[in-house]
Amino acid sequence: GLDLRLAGATDSKSMIVADGDAGFVHAKVDEAIAERVEDWDASAIAATIEPVDLKTFVARLEAAAERTGGAAIVVDNTSSEAVADAYEGWLSRGVHVVTPNKKAN
Repeated sequence: GLDLRLAGATDSKSMIVADGDAGFVHAKVDEAIAERVEDWDASAIAATIEPVDLKTFVARLEAAAERTGGAAIVVDNTSSEAVADAYEGWLSRGVHVVTPNKKAN
């Protein structure tokens, strides 16, 4: 079957990344999330919150995917041109990108 693990999330100011390869503690995600990433309950889902750095964020997703034999997938639902500009590099390294971002055309 499909083994999907939510390993991280970002907004424009903060990122949250799972502390282990299992991803966030699924049973607690609904209770832990908030409107802003900086307000998530990181300890409840076994994660760490830091200032956003997309290079570091994606590198951590790639490392977790490599350790587990999975694939790194970035879902970008922003309209950020800066994020769209990173797609080519991510794709060239084998990171999958899912997005409705019109600026990526």
